[in-house]
This record gives sequence, C-alpha cells and structure tokens, in this order.
Amino acid sequence: MVKILVIDSDPSMRRWLAEALAKLGLEAEGFDAAEPAAEWVARGGIDLVVAELPASEPDSKGFVDRLRGEHGTTKVILSSALAASRTP
Repeated sequence: MVKILVIDSDPSMRRWLAEALAKLGLEAEGFDAAEPAAEWVARGGIDLVVAELPASEPDSKGFVDRLRGEHGTTKVILSSALAASRTP
C-alpha cells in the first residue's frame, strides 16, 4: 500500500486531505508540524510527503534535508498557505 505523510498546521485541511487520500485506497497519516512527524518518517516505507511547511518553522529545511538523506526515494510536495507579495 502507498504510504503518504500529510503535514499541515490547519487541522481541517490536514484531516480533509488524509481522508481524501484514504478514500483513494492510500494510507495517509497527518501531523501538524515536521518534528512530530519524524517518528513516522523513521519507520520508513513512505512514498510521498505532502507538506505545508512555512519557511518560518525552524525545522522546515532540516526536515526536508533529513528526509532526502535518509529516504532518498521519497517524493516531497511542499506548499505554503502564506502569500508572499513583496517585490525587491
């Protein structure tokens, strides 16, 4: 079975996405931040990580770097709910 890790700080979005993936026959587990998800990641066998990880979260880059280093075949989709409209 395909295992998908969903990380999103918004409980309703996290729950909605995990439930939608489960209806498609995929195993999805949801977490509110990168650090609590680390234990699930350590078990291995994750095929995809879908994460809303704001750049302001201290461990966002570290989480992705660890994932790539320890589980190089795992695909990652990153998004952010924050709009950046600043121009130089």
